[in-house]
Amino acid sequence: MRYFKAVYYKTPASSCPVFKFLKCLNDGDRAKVYVHIEDKLEQFGNEAGRRLFEDIYELKIKAEQGEARILYFLDDGCAVLLEGFIKKSKKTPADKIFNAINRKKEYLRNRGR
Repeated sequence: MRYFKAVYYKTPASSCPVFKFLKCLNDGDRAKVYVHIEDKLEQFGNEAGRRLFEDIYELKIKAEQGEARILYFLDDGCAVLLEGFIKKSKKTPADKIFNAINRKKEYLRNRGR
């Protein structure tokens, strides 16, 4: 079994979208999301989530506030966490997928620096 290290994507301004999302959750939901990241995502990688677009995956977590989602991709043994949100409809919002795609491109462009 392969272990994946969770890496929280940071914007060029050093903001972390997933941390920002986690701060908005209540303590119980925040703990659930962290446990899911550590127990499921880091252990199973892409098998922990559902493929949304190309190599962008969606990790689902049932929370009091609704269905929490973390969008991520795998890169060289790392699960790079790109976007977090509470899902309010059946479909994943297009802007969230678009953000994840752009953040992935930016991450890959800057990873060697």
